[in-house]
Amino acid sequence: MNGMEGLVALLIPIVSVLGVVFILAYVAKVRHKTTTEMQETIRTALDKGQELSPEVIDQFSGPKKGKAHNLKVGLIWIAVALGFAALGLAVPDDEANRVMVGVAATPFFIGLAYLVIWRFASED
Repeated sequence: MNGMEGLVALLIPIVSVLGVVFILAYVAKVRHKTTTEMQETIRTALDKGQELSPEVIDQFSGPKKGKAHNLKVGLIWIAVALGFAALGLAVPDDEANRVMVGVAATPFFIGLAYLVIWRFASED
Protein backbone atom coordinates (compact mmCIF):
# COMPACT_ATOMS: atom_id res chain seq x y z
CA MET A 1 0.00 0.00 0.00
CA ASN A 2 1.44 3.36 -0.90
CA GLY A 3 1.18 6.46 1.28
CA MET A 4 -2.00 7.88 -0.29
CA GLU A 5 -3.93 4.60 -0.08
CA GLY A 6 -2.92 4.24 3.56
CA LEU A 7 -4.09 7.77 4.32
CA VAL A 8 -7.45 7.17 2.64
CA ALA A 9 -7.85 3.86 4.48
CA LEU A 10 -7.18 5.69 7.74
CA LEU A 11 -9.48 8.64 7.02
CA ILE A 12 -12.55 6.64 5.99
CA PRO A 13 -13.42 5.28 9.47
CA ILE A 14 -12.45 8.56 11.15
CA VAL A 15 -14.71 10.62 8.88
CA SER A 16 -17.52 8.08 9.30
CA VAL A 17 -17.38 8.23 13.08
CA LEU A 18 -17.09 12.03 13.11
CA GLY A 19 -20.09 12.27 10.78
CA VAL A 20 -22.22 10.29 13.21
CA VAL A 21 -20.96 12.37 16.14
CA PHE A 22 -21.81 15.63 14.36
CA ILE A 23 -25.30 14.40 13.45
CA LEU A 24 -26.01 13.33 17.04
CA ALA A 25 -24.66 16.65 18.36
CA TYR A 26 -26.92 18.56 15.98
CA VAL A 27 -29.99 16.57 17.03
CA ALA A 28 -29.15 17.20 20.70
CA LYS A 29 -28.72 20.92 20.02
CA VAL A 30 -32.10 21.17 18.27
CA ARG A 31 -33.85 19.27 21.08
CA HIS A 32 -32.22 21.49 23.69
CA LYS A 33 -33.27 24.64 21.82
CA THR A 34 -36.86 23.38 21.51
CA THR A 35 -37.04 22.56 25.22
CA THR A 36 -35.56 25.92 26.18
CA GLU A 37 -38.06 27.80 24.00
CA MET A 38 -40.94 25.81 25.50
CA GLN A 39 -39.80 26.65 29.02
CA GLU A 40 -39.46 30.34 28.14
CA THR A 41 -42.98 30.35 26.70
CA ILE A 42 -44.43 28.77 29.83
CA ARG A 43 -42.45 31.14 32.07
CA THR A 44 -43.70 34.19 30.10
CA ALA A 45 -47.28 33.01 30.32
CA LEU A 46 -47.00 32.47 34.08
CA ASP A 47 -45.33 35.88 34.56
CA LYS A 48 -48.28 37.51 32.79
CA GLY A 49 -50.65 35.84 35.24
CA GLN A 50 -52.11 33.20 32.96
CA GLU A 51 -52.94 29.86 34.48
CA LEU A 52 -51.84 26.81 32.59
CA SER A 53 -54.02 23.73 32.76
CA PRO A 54 -52.46 20.27 32.62
CA GLU A 55 -53.89 19.87 29.11
CA VAL A 56 -52.04 22.98 27.88
CA ILE A 57 -48.78 21.78 29.42
CA ASP A 58 -49.28 18.37 27.77
CA GLN A 59 -49.65 20.14 24.41
CA PHE A 60 -46.27 21.82 24.96
CA SER A 61 -44.61 18.48 25.58
CA GLY A 62 -45.53 17.23 22.10
CA PRO A 63 -47.52 14.25 20.90
CA LYS A 64 -47.58 11.11 23.00
CA LYS A 65 -45.95 8.08 21.47
CA GLY A 66 -48.30 5.15 21.35
CA LYS A 67 -47.67 1.43 21.28
CA ALA A 68 -47.19 1.47 17.50
CA HIS A 69 -44.08 3.66 17.93
CA ASN A 70 -42.15 0.68 19.31
CA LEU A 71 -43.20 -1.40 16.30
CA LYS A 72 -41.99 1.25 13.86
CA VAL A 73 -38.67 1.74 15.63
CA GLY A 74 -38.12 -2.02 15.92
CA LEU A 75 -38.74 -2.56 12.22
CA ILE A 76 -36.38 0.29 11.32
CA TRP A 77 -33.58 -1.20 13.47
CA ILE A 78 -34.10 -4.62 11.89
CA ALA A 79 -34.01 -3.03 8.41
CA VAL A 80 -30.69 -1.38 9.32
CA ALA A 81 -29.37 -4.76 10.44
CA LEU A 82 -30.47 -6.37 7.19
CA GLY A 83 -28.72 -3.59 5.29
CA PHE A 84 -25.44 -4.25 7.13
CA ALA A 85 -25.77 -7.97 6.52
CA ALA A 86 -26.51 -7.43 2.82
CA LEU A 87 -23.49 -5.14 2.55
CA GLY A 88 -21.32 -7.85 4.08
CA LEU A 89 -22.67 -10.48 1.71
CA ALA A 90 -22.10 -8.20 -1.29
CA VAL A 91 -18.35 -8.10 -0.61
CA PRO A 92 -16.59 -11.19 -1.99
CA ASP A 93 -14.43 -11.62 1.10
CA ASP A 94 -15.28 -14.18 3.78
CA GLU A 95 -13.77 -12.05 6.54
CA ALA A 96 -15.87 -9.04 5.49
CA ASN A 97 -18.97 -11.23 5.51
CA ARG A 98 -18.37 -12.30 9.10
CA VAL A 99 -17.53 -8.77 10.26
CA MET A 100 -20.61 -7.17 8.69
CA VAL A 101 -22.94 -9.89 9.94
CA GLY A 102 -21.41 -9.32 13.38
CA VAL A 103 -21.99 -5.58 13.05
CA ALA A 104 -25.57 -6.30 11.95
CA ALA A 105 -26.20 -8.25 15.15
CA THR A 106 -26.31 -5.10 17.30
CA PRO A 107 -29.10 -3.25 15.45
CA PHE A 108 -30.91 -6.55 14.96
CA PHE A 109 -31.11 -7.23 18.69
CA ILE A 110 -32.06 -3.62 19.42
CA GLY A 111 -34.90 -3.98 16.90
CA LEU A 112 -35.86 -7.33 18.39
CA ALA A 113 -36.04 -5.73 21.85
CA TYR A 114 -38.35 -3.00 20.52
CA LEU A 115 -40.59 -5.65 18.96
CA VAL A 116 -40.77 -7.52 22.28
CA ILE A 117 -41.67 -4.27 24.07
CA TRP A 118 -44.31 -3.57 21.40
CA ARG A 119 -45.77 -7.05 21.79
CA PHE A 120 -46.05 -6.96 25.57
CA ALA A 121 -46.69 -3.24 26.22
CA SER A 122 -50.13 -2.19 27.31
CA GLU A 123 -51.94 0.51 25.32
CA ASP A 124 -51.77 3.72 27.35
